[in-house]
Amino acid sequence: MAKKSKTPSSDPFDAFNSFSSFDDFDSFDKEAESDVVTEHESLEAEAKAEVTDHMLAIREATKNTQKSLQDQWSTDFYFCAFFADQAQRDEFLQKAGALGLVKDNFINGQKLAELLGIDLTPRTIEKPRLFAPKKDWFDITL
Repeated sequence: MAKKSKTPSSDPFDAFNSFSSFDDFDSFDKEAESDVVTEHESLEAEAKAEVTDHMLAIREATKNTQKSLQDQWSTDFYFCAFFADQAQRDEFLQKAGALGLVKDNFINGQKLAELLGIDLTPRTIEKPRLFAPKKDWFDITL
């Protein structure tokens, strides 16, 4: 760092000279440009490609979510039993030994079958998943 002179300079940018690692602003521009690596012709093309990638990911996630929701609402794999009131429902589940199987008003059918001594072919139960956007999808809105 150069020794400061006692007479103040009339150049307003002299105050910034000690803070910069660049000799002048021209070298700053050249170095900044050399750091940018892109495979696109312009920033606009790069942004468009990024948005396109995000849109494809969003469409795929939406498609998967729609299938998941269709599966959740399909009545082909579950049934409903109803009672006069909660007390009667709990009495039934208590006598069946299944009261502990209730999770959010649902019972795992495989566990109930096991409890009742019914052999079922083992299958994997997929838990329903709701659509959740990825964090970086919000970056395209800024």
